[in-house]
Amino acid sequence: MSIISRESIENIRQNVDICDVVSVYVQLKRIGSRWRGLSPFNHEKTPSFFVLPEKKIFKCFSSGHAGDVFHFLQLKENFSFTEAAEWLSHRYNLPLHYEQSGRSVPTSSNNSKALLDIQKAAETFYVDCWKSSDDLAERVRTYWVKDRVFSLQLAEQYSIGFAPPDDSGTLLHRLQKSFTREQITNAGLFYPSRNGTASLPRFRGRLMIPIRDIQGRTIGFSGRQLDGITPQQDPAHESKYINSPQTPIFNKGDILFGLDQARQHIQGHKTFLLVEGQLDTLRCHSLGLLTAIAPQGTGITEAQLHHLRRYSPSLWCFLDSDEAGQKAAMRVFKMALKEEMEVRFILLPEGQDPDSFLRDKAYTSLKDLESLACSAMTFAIRHLLPQGTASGIHEKERVLRTIFDTLSTGSSIIRETYLQEVSQLMGIDYRSIFSDFERFSSQAGAITPMASPANHEVPNPRFDIVSQKPKVHSVTYDLLSLIAHHEDLGAPLSHIIEKTWLEAQDPDHELLWHLLEKFREGSWKNWDHLDENFTTQECERLYTILAMNDVFEDPIGIANMCLRKLYKDYIQKAIEEITTRESHSFSKKEANIPYDEEDIKKLHLEKIHLRHLLKNPPQLPPQDTPQWQR
Repeated sequence: MSIISRESIENIRQNVDICDVVSVYVQLKRIGSRWRGLSPFNHEKTPSFFVLPEKKIFKCFSSGHAGDVFHFLQLKENFSFTEAAEWLSHRYNLPLHYEQSGRSVPTSSNNSKALLDIQKAAETFYVDCWKSSDDLAERVRTYWVKDRVFSLQLAEQYSIGFAPPDDSGTLLHRLQKSFTREQITNAGLFYPSRNGTASLPRFRGRLMIPIRDIQGRTIGFSGRQLDGITPQQDPAHESKYINSPQTPIFNKGDILFGLDQARQHIQGHKTFLLVEGQLDTLRCHSLGLLTAIAPQGTGITEAQLHHLRRYSPSLWCFLDSDEAGQKAAMRVFKMALKEEMEVRFILLPEGQDPDSFLRDKAYTSLKDLESLACSAMTFAIRHLLPQGTASGIHEKERVLRTIFDTLSTGSSIIRETYLQEVSQLMGIDYRSIFSDFERFSSQAGAITPMASPANHEVPNPRFDIVSQKPKVHSVTYDLLSLIAHHEDLGAPLSHIIEKTWLEAQDPDHELLWHLLEKFREGSWKNWDHLDENFTTQECERLYTILAMNDVFEDPIGIANMCLRKLYKDYIQKAIEEITTRESHSFSKKEANIPYDEEDIKKLHLEKIHLRHLLKNPPQLPPQDTPQWQR
């Protein structure tokens, strides 16, 4: 197995901006010299994820993860260290050298790099078929331009392709030259045969739309049925769209079509635009509505909304006007409340979808669509209560129960705002609605009660977690922090501190001793080489300490205080043990049990010696004359 050279790893680490890599997954905002955003690893609403570009590390206080750019990709993409290095090398066009030659093709069926390469090869194949000069390809291009009213330039920009009705095994043959049978089978491009290997192409006679992850890598496809081209004998002939199946790199419940493009424009446009499908998204993008995104053939999921929330708390829903689209919108509303996102709905005329509606209009920005947008609660009332205030009492009660259930998630402030809107829209006194909601809440027993209307209090904001130090610092932690921020103290401390001084019950005990050993042996290089000498858990702990805002105005003084504390605790513990042994001997003497008089004298002298040592604890020598060189 080939090993990436250390020089290549260091070159990547020094030349890759960790903020650039992380910002693909997290909307970052500058806080002083740091960048902050919502955790990409945990569900949270208050940002606790930080990137420190000057140290080239990240720290997530929500999940506890910390590390460098390699470790970040390992966590987010389930890469091995080698895969992370190779991905960064390719992404930033940096050379990669190996210490051994003769690299072999990975054989793991879950190897993400191999699966990504297969999808890219398939994309190239489908695009080549699209560009072919034969009659079928010409019919597909005509469908794209004449029937769907899209440009050929848009097709090229999004790598639109064509899966021929019968490729005579061409794609499979291409893939077999570079990938194993197991990898091809697990890529989802073929239906498995009876023996489990890839056989019949999954996509035949269809318009092919690549599905890309947040990094813009093709991870799957959506195939659109083509009249007169999709084979009648195809297993999924009746389905207008078919998507790639679940694979190690594709989970349709996590992926949003177009998010790789939309996230790059969210700062300028402020809000995402949720549409029904891929072609709706492409229609929006072609018109300049660049923050449009779509789920993958199913209703939007909480995981997908959580991804969006990292970039913006605002979402506009541009869904079909039919009953299914309306019900989907209500589900989005409830999930958006849980994520504390502000959601608005664009109401379409009956019988139209976003693609057909936008095709005939001149909407080129979200501002153009603003006149069509309404608040989530206005939409909900119109959907649930078509007759408005003219509806009967029982009908209003039914609608209120549905709304109360929808509002069972989200913060109390958001709930109160929506209840006030319900009061206005339905013409019902707010206090009556509030009282009914409180009664509904107590029966459900699932949400936090709101403050009363007359005495509502806004909760206090959380403090910046990075500016807060632990309430209690152990000496071990302080020494680790000193070495983290003043690396030159590592060697002199390593030649003074003895392992017996460290409290075994301190969780940082082994880590500090391991670190000091590296300095004492002369094998310490710098913080960029942690992965060579420490476990993943130890690395995360050290990176966490590096990320903290620990400032030492007098590092030598602090180091000497720590030494005195360690030494004093060690000596006093030894004195306590001698005192216990003395008490045991004196108990024997009082009980007329044989004892060793000389042993008592030795214990007494040893105690005197230890007390003398307490007066002269070890200290750091001047740094220009190290103690171990005297």
